[in-house]
Amino acid sequence: MRSGTGGAPTNQLDLPPLRKLGRPRDIGYTCLYFASDAAAYTTGQVLAVGGGGYMPG
Repeated sequence: MRSGTGGAPTNQLDLPPLRKLGRPRDIGYTCLYFASDAAAYTTGQVLAVGGGGYMPG
């Protein structure tokens, strides 16, 4: 990660509601799902993998 500019939170763990930073494997698991037979009936979807950091209201 790079350091941000002014106004950036000092503690990255305060950002997502899950209280942990994402790992590359979190994205990998999502890719595996979309490539698997389990997603055979899933079409035209965007799956946000962000630990709940952005939840539209």
